Amino acid sequence: ERTRASIDKMILEEDILSCVGLDLYFGSRFERNSGDKDLLEKMISSYSYAGCNQSDLYAAASEKLYEIDLSAESAHNLALLFIGRDDLDKAAWYLQMAVLDENLPDETRAEWFYELSIVSLAKGDHCEAVNFAREAGAYRNDYGKAYMALGDAFIASRTQLGDEFQQQTAYWAAADMYQAAARVDPALAGESTEKLAICTANYPNKEDIFFQDLQAESNFRVGGCIQEYTTVRSRD
Repeated sequence: ERTRASIDKMILEEDILSCVGLDLYFGSRFERNSGDKDLLEKMISSYSYAGCNQSDLYAAASEKLYEIDLSAESAHNLALLFIGRDDLDKAAWYLQMAVLDENLPDETRAEWFYELSIVSLAKGDHCEAVNFAREAGAYRNDYGKAYMALGDAFIASRTQLGDEFQQQTAYWAAADMYQAAARVDPALAGESTEKLAICTANYPNKEDIFFQDLQAESNFRVGGCIQEYTTVRSRD
């Protein structure tokens, strides 16, 4: 055991093994003792130090350690790991585990819900992205990025709304969110302006609004999973 400890220390400090070498060194030990917390922590630190975070064995060790230590931080680290590996299903699952921790500060919970919204949007789960972005804003009402994410999710979910006109109404609700984002976080003003221009270009025209028996500036409720009251606007 003393010899093995010395070898582990030398590997870490001298940087003598490649990622493949680490796999060879730890592979059989992991198979025999995958429930050994000390071994798992040693593996994770060694792989991290060597910059081998994309190794399958590193991911497996990280997941095993999470099973032993069900902490929010561990879950969040795993989510980031699987985002880097483009495994968005696992990333979303671990993020959902992370936000369950009752002791999380509201600011951290808001940030992780925002990340969950972004991951859900990338997975094509548009309504879940809407819900998670709303959660992010609920825990921090000055979180501009949450409003930006909500606007993006509104637009992505528009195909559920029905015909072309109904789908165009999603841009009204999205524009409201982009404006809110710039209002609470002036640093997002540039991005907000760009996205508002896209929204305006996709509004229905005056004729379409007329034939829907609507008037400009009147109230309108967007349906689907958006469920937002907004204002009727035309692009011309």
